[in-house]
Amino acid sequence: MIKLSYMRLLALICLVLSIGALSSCKKDNDDVNDGKVHLLSFGPTGARHGDTLRFIGQNLNKVTSIQFTGTNAVVEQKDFKQQTPELILLVVPATAEKGYVTLKSSDGDIVTKTILNLNVKTSGSITSMVKQAKHGENITISGSYMNWVTRVTFPKNRMVSTFVSKSFDQLIVQVPADAESGPLVLTFAGTDSIDIQTKDTLRLTMPQITGMNPNPVDTSANLTITGTNLDLVSSVSFANVTNPVTNFVSQTATQLVVKVPSTALRGKLTFGIKNSTLTVQSPVDLTLNTLPPLADFAVPIYTDALQNSFQDWSYTNTHDFTNTGRVRQGTRAIKAEYAGNGYQGITFHHGGSGVSTTGYTKLEFSVYADAAANGQKLQIITNGAYGGPTPQVTLIGGAWTTFSVPLSTMGSPATITEIVLQGANFQGTVYIDHVGLRQ
Repeated sequence: MIKLSYMRLLALICLVLSIGALSSCKKDNDDVNDGKVHLLSFGPTGARHGDTLRFIGQNLNKVTSIQFTGTNAVVEQKDFKQQTPELILLVVPATAEKGYVTLKSSDGDIVTKTILNLNVKTSGSITSMVKQAKHGENITISGSYMNWVTRVTFPKNRMVSTFVSKSFDQLIVQVPADAESGPLVLTFAGTDSIDIQTKDTLRLTMPQITGMNPNPVDTSANLTITGTNLDLVSSVSFANVTNPVTNFVSQTATQLVVKVPSTALRGKLTFGIKNSTLTVQSPVDLTLNTLPPLADFAVPIYTDALQNSFQDWSYTNTHDFTNTGRVRQGTRAIKAEYAGNGYQGITFHHGGSGVSTTGYTKLEFSVYADAAANGQKLQIITNGAYGGPTPQVTLIGGAWTTFSVPLSTMGSPATITEIVLQGANFQGTVYIDHVGLRQ
């Protein structure tokens, strides 16, 4: 009897302890779940638009909508695929972009601690684009997931990463000043970025020069230039004139009238383009009826004689640095007969450490070529770099032509120790005069 009572007492104690334990667990759970919305995780990483996204947490049944980064990128509660206190399943909207995600409820907003990034590698596409434009104009590119484009690359690696606007199906970008015609490449971002090239080619509208009248022309007279898209011309540069002409007598799309500067020399005209760093040249030289005097050089190399410690290291068949038979300016010029293998040269070699090019931008020289040499070329070799940059000039037979060669095309030398005017597979006689550096 005593043993039975003891067993019953022991069972009663165990029952009381069990009830106490259950009550304690329930109380602990109540402390963890405070009734508010909590987001524990979401994913998966690398999801695509249209994939199912999973949100895991507590009290998620109170969420009324989920806001993604992007325009109209909201999924309302009625559109959730599944919603329980611990789980929400939904389809990633097509307008969603890379960024934070916000869960909205009566408790307030819950913003994800990490950025949602998506995979658009197989989703991004280009369907059409503007095919003709001017520099500085806005062009429209249409397709899918245009809002994921981070860069547009124009030909010759001209990149633009700031856009006028972009949306899911449309991107508007301004044509940069240095853009050239060709297909574009769009870079789509995401967990696995991709470059897509347009099937169409962007053609940039450029001035075309078809005629110059009169030619030859007097200095200080009006020159009429004909062509197409001439209303895009912003400046006209003449040979031997430091500053381009920007004020015109008249200008239309098909005709440009400009006054010829008094110091202009024979040569091609260079036309600047509005909103662009590019230029175009006239197809033929403008010839002047008179030869105006050439301006003095701050750093002369040859003017009637060698200057500034330059010496004659020439290797042409014959050469005369004191010729008086044909002179562009002054009393003497260089007469040279190019023969042999066609790559002989008149060489100006400095007797010291060279001359600095600081403050100067071009090498200028005048050449008279025999009629038979018309169209032949000389090339400029700088500081003995025969394998380096070798800009060329085209000779005009039967006339003096003054050439201005940018130092940038000669490798931008800081110092000049040697200049060679070398034949480019050329044989014939030329006269060279007034050689030096200009600003």
